[in-house]
Amino acid sequence: MCLFLLLWAQTGLRTLIPFQVSPYELEQHGVFVGQDTYLELVYWAGDQELFREPAERLVWLGDSPVLFLGSSGSRLPDQVTQRGEVRLELWYGDELISEGRIHPLSQGISARNPSDHVAEQLVSQLASVNAGYLAQVSNYMANFLSTLDLVGDSIDIIGTSHLQGQVTADNGVVFETGTQGVIFPAVCCDVLSAHWDNTSLAGYPINGYNSGRGSAGYFANYYSNNTTSTLQIHNLSHGPGIFGYCSDGRGMHLVLGPPNTEYGVYVDHAGTGVAGVFNQTNASSSSAALAATSEGSGFGLTVFATGTGQAAYFLGNVLVNGTLSSSFQSLKLEHPKHPDTLEIHHQVVASSEALNTYSDNVVLDEDGNQTVVFPDWFGGVNNDLRYQLTPVGRPAPNLYVVPQSDGSGFRIQGGLANLQVSWTVTALRQDGYSRKQPQEVVTAKSVSLSPPEKVAPPPSKDSL
Repeated sequence: MCLFLLLWAQTGLRTLIPFQVSPYELEQHGVFVGQDTYLELVYWAGDQELFREPAERLVWLGDSPVLFLGSSGSRLPDQVTQRGEVRLELWYGDELISEGRIHPLSQGISARNPSDHVAEQLVSQLASVNAGYLAQVSNYMANFLSTLDLVGDSIDIIGTSHLQGQVTADNGVVFETGTQGVIFPAVCCDVLSAHWDNTSLAGYPINGYNSGRGSAGYFANYYSNNTTSTLQIHNLSHGPGIFGYCSDGRGMHLVLGPPNTEYGVYVDHAGTGVAGVFNQTNASSSSAALAATSEGSGFGLTVFATGTGQAAYFLGNVLVNGTLSSSFQSLKLEHPKHPDTLEIHHQVVASSEALNTYSDNVVLDEDGNQTVVFPDWFGGVNNDLRYQLTPVGRPAPNLYVVPQSDGSGFRIQGGLANLQVSWTVTALRQDGYSRKQPQEVVTAKSVSLSPPEKVAPPPSKDSL
């Protein structure tokens, strides 16, 4: 593609600012592709109205609508063109089409000839070029230039510029001022590099802003033998390496193709802090700080402790809606006499059957009998009851159990008056979940997973 732009050197310097409009928002208000349309523009700085431009012509670059602000309407005043950021309202008649933000100091094109003629030249020469490319070019090179020639991927500047440039073998053309720098393509190394050296200014060396339907930035790595990262963040400040704010949709979405055996996310933390924190501030019971799902036969979550620490720590209640399997189970109790320094450890009793156990102490009546009544839910979750009776304080060899015919409990009979008896009932579970998951005593040995391998850090930019 050959592209040639010519900005004639004439009197009457004025500033043009390219601004791409969403075609979808225009269609919502009855403006369609190719339609000859004029919009009213209102420029704001905070709550202060700076300027109204009554009739700016909408230009169509293919299916993309673009405004060259300051071309067909009134000349943009200094209070607009000399600002770093201005809020823009687009009106079609009495209907507000959309709002956006422009950055006149970085996006403006200074032109010396009549602005409407410059706009016509831009339209005719950029009919097949995305307006975002024009914004990039004008951002760094077009201020105060008498001519600007762009042919293919080459850049030829004739005139006087406030950007001072030099050619290097590695980086192509380097433009630098006291506050910013821009590097354009060369035979190797950086395709585009931007740096900000002035520590007193809080700007962005690269700022991606998109009010349309696409992404604000795109990074792709197509060389299959390239083992470096597609995007590297090297952070020497005290702030986060990556910060993202999302008011709707997913904060981050990663998709790994079926052949990929690598990790979706790998965090290697050599400091004393925590490798990852997920904080959910919504009090809704349906929200979660972390969710892990496995749709195959593998694990939804694996945690390895290869050092002396614990694999996991939960502060609060834990709900398991399924089978909990472990090689060893124990309980940790607070020591009643030394609660601040000592703990008591108890082991969990195991069985080859899914059992429920109930027990209590009762005192027999004057006839040596007593009735034990089960809760109303007892029969729905238990069957195959096993009974044990133990007299307390003296022997009672004739004690026996008589189960109630309706399953509501049992009677203890054959004892002595006012005798205390300890009873235990052990029963097989028959609730809905246990019936769906019958107990298997002997199974094939489960797969033994290994901790994830360490991932070597990507080479730094300086080492490439």
